[in-house]
Amino acid sequence: MSVIVRSLASQEVEAARDRLVAVYRDAFGTPPYSKGEDEVAGFSRFLPEHAGRKGFRLVVTKDRGSGEFLGFAYGHENAPGQGWHEAVAPLAPPQLVAAWLVGSFRLAEMALMTKAQGQGIGGLLHDCLLAGVPYQKGVLSTMAAETNAYRLYRKRAWQVLLDNLLIPGLRRPYRVMGLEL
Repeated sequence: MSVIVRSLASQEVEAARDRLVAVYRDAFGTPPYSKGEDEVAGFSRFLPEHAGRKGFRLVVTKDRGSGEFLGFAYGHENAPGQGWHEAVAPLAPPQLVAAWLVGSFRLAEMALMTKAQGQGIGGLLHDCLLAGVPYQKGVLSTMAAETNAYRLYRKRAWQVLLDNLLIPGLRRPYRVMGLEL
């Protein structure tokens, strides 16, 4: 599959929201994630808020021929007062919070259409998103299971910082990972 990678500025997110939501729904609607429409709607609601955060970056992959969105990855600076930070920080030792959760780059979402998985496109998204970010550390959360995403992160040297977290409001256990950038 031949793809194009393109960055989207925060001002372009609203115009692309339906296509990003379609990718999210396809990527996470089936096992092992099995996210329902309530979680898809939550992603759609949070996306514009995330686009307004400091350090926001978003990259998409499109099919070179059709222009169809195949995947995306985005992140922003992690900081106190943000929902993810406020949910994770109380579950972590204070030294981990200070070292990893404040002023780091949070890889907030990465999603890839099922038909595009297993072709190296997820790694391409990951690498393009993180290329040149002006942060020393990256953080993310992923489901606490042996998923394709977890294997991709491990292959790219992400380390598990916290495991089997039951984050309030989420249905499954998660792990928090960190990467020296």
